[in-house]
Amino acid sequence: MDLLQFIKLVGKRKQTVITVVILFLVIAVIFTFAQPFKYASETKILVIQNFPQGSDPYAVSRSNQYLSSVLARIVNTNLFYNEVINSGFNIKKNYFPENVEKQIRLWDKTVSARTIGDSGLISIKVVHPDKYQSDQILRGVNHVFKTNHSFYHGLGDQVSIKTVDQPYTSDWPVEPNIVLNLMLALAFGIVFSFSFIFLFPEEKFSFKMFSSQQKGFTGKYTNVEDIDLEKEYDHSKNIEYKIRKYSTSEV
Repeated sequence: MDLLQFIKLVGKRKQTVITVVILFLVIAVIFTFAQPFKYASETKILVIQNFPQGSDPYAVSRSNQYLSSVLARIVNTNLFYNEVINSGFNIKKNYFPENVEKQIRLWDKTVSARTIGDSGLISIKVVHPDKYQSDQILRGVNHVFKTNHSFYHGLGDQVSIKTVDQPYTSDWPVEPNIVLNLMLALAFGIVFSFSFIFLFPEEKFSFKMFSSQQKGFTGKYTNVEDIDLEKEYDHSKNIEYKIRKYSTSEV
């Protein structure tokens, strides 16, 4: 089957494409709205190390990268979780399970930290169904970093941490991503329907949400060819009627 034939086949089976795409969109909508909507709070902190004058810039850069990487990885540990929960902010502990394994799993989904190059910057993000709780957890993370960071690196006063982006919370949910889910459903629906038509070109494998019917024709539409046949049928009946009418009037 060449490309032109496939395009014509898709045109004849367009109801199959529409049906499959709508099915994928419905599934995406159900999947999306079945999940809890979550808001995001974000901030950036800067890890600063005190180096003597004349230090090698490359060594300073590598040191900043290493230290910020260590601190970013500490965020998802049980020790750091406990410190944030007990940091004095209004964080609801009952949101996290009592089982340690499940607790850390949910904490890992709630709080994330990543380094930004070798600049010493750490981007921190908290997602939570409650906007206020998202903000409180993020402020707790910032507080622990500022007051107890030396416990995680052992360099004491040689390292300080400053907040370079104040915590802010999104006005709209960031999870689930409604637009992305619908776009993916649309794309997968089109790809799946085209693949299905290519693998099963026979008319008996068509999907239809509705069928069309018209007076004067004995059957239902099954494809574009049937519509053309009906038009020819109606046209021939009309010509036959006119011939009989003319013949009668002449007599």
